[in-house]
Amino acid sequence: MNITSKYRSLSIQARAALWFTICSFLQKGISFITVPIFTRLMSTEEYGTYTVYLSWLQILTILTSLYLFNGVYDNAMAKYEKQR
Repeated sequence: MNITSKYRSLSIQARAALWFTICSFLQKGISFITVPIFTRLMSTEEYGTYTVYLSWLQILTILTSLYLFNGVYDNAMAKYEKQR
């Protein structure tokens, strides 16, 4: 059984979880690579301004999205206890 057939046999939820995990690792990897580049190219003040912007972005993301995906997941786990 090759990888393609294993992937196709997965449920939609498992595929979504797989891609969420892959994308999360890619996002962390990209930031791991770009931070040293940014710190070398930018001055201390510019990098400070950039990190403050990112902090505000994270705060606004929490406030605007209310991290609904976590709430939806918890509700589904409570509602469908027998079908995990």
